[in-house]
Amino acid sequence: MNITLRIFKPDDFDALYEIDQACYEPEVAYSQRELRAYLRFSGSDCLVAYAEAQAKAEALPLFRQIKAAWDLHSLDDFVRNVNSNPDFAKLFPPILAAADGADALAQRVLAQAGRELAQLAEMVIRRLFAEDIVVVPLAMAGGVFRHSSKVREVFRHELGMFESRIDVNPQVVEPVAGALQMARKGKTAQK
Repeated sequence: MNITLRIFKPDDFDALYEIDQACYEPEVAYSQRELRAYLRFSGSDCLVAYAEAQAKAEALPLFRQIKAAWDLHSLDDFVRNVNSNPDFAKLFPPILAAADGADALAQRVLAQAGRELAQLAEMVIRRLFAEDIVVVPLAMAGGVFRHSSKVREVFRHELGMFESRIDVNPQVVEPVAGALQMARKGKTAQK
């Protein structure tokens, strides 16, 4: 593991204070006020040693796949890209591939996606459907649902916990097919 030294930055203060408290007995350790004062003294230097984040990131198969998908070369490139109009849709295939390869981090990402999609669906259902409606039919559509059984599984499970009246179609449908089905029902109801 590479260790890098750099000059103290104000954002480091909380970590430095925590280290000071852990290393010294309470009667010897600095208070926050004392530590701030010593760091401000002219001529005082504070160096911070940290483990190289790039090496940690490179050890993650998911990070390597994300770098390839976004054509990046380093963790710094990743940070810049994530904060400047990123194309997150490009990340789904590498996340899915990593999850299929038993990458625990990628599997957690997909599970979180399923939970968040379920939360969004639940909010929309509560706004659109009155409490007295007994069954609310719901279909899954789109590439994330189509290609990730993990997202589908978590989505259905989470919705079942939110609302017992939601009936999720286990099959992923094409949005056009759903629109046609709704149009047919509407036309039949008019006759």
